[in-house]
Amino acid sequence: MARVQNLRGKIMFVRRDQVTPFHYHACKTEDIINRGGKGTGRLAVQLYNSAKDGEFAPTPVSVTCDGVRRQVEAGGTIILGAGESITLTPYLYHTFYAVDGHGLIGEVSSVNNDDTDNHFKEPLPGIRRLRKTNRRSLTLHRIPKDISTVNERRR
Repeated sequence: MARVQNLRGKIMFVRRDQVTPFHYHACKTEDIINRGGKGTGRLAVQLYNSAKDGEFAPTPVSVTCDGVRRQVEAGGTIILGAGESITLTPYLYHTFYAVDGHGLIGEVSSVNNDDTDNHFKEPLPGIRRLRKTNRRSLTLHRIPKDISTVNERRR
């Protein structure tokens, strides 16, 4: 009998000019799916391998998109149209943002501990953590009013 992994899913709305900061997960594998349709944007996913020191590695990146293995150069971007997906494996730095409109993004991933599994390339300003008594946590991300500073770091 095949072993079934614990999975979780979520939906994210990505506004035009909203950027997810570069980060990787030490344990989590995730499928990111552009769930948008007519009238929504495409999803750009920029990728780097993580070096042992936590910096960007200059090596080519291999990923799977809709079951097909693809390779891009370090810092390369893959554009996902409506219904397309990408599988992001541990230690793969990624950032994503909508182009040509807002995006509706689905994620299906292995279960992880956000406190220990998420590794951001740069410290994140404006983040608050709320702790519950059952030791679960919720992270709230506030987008800076001046999004251009985030976009500059992405380039």
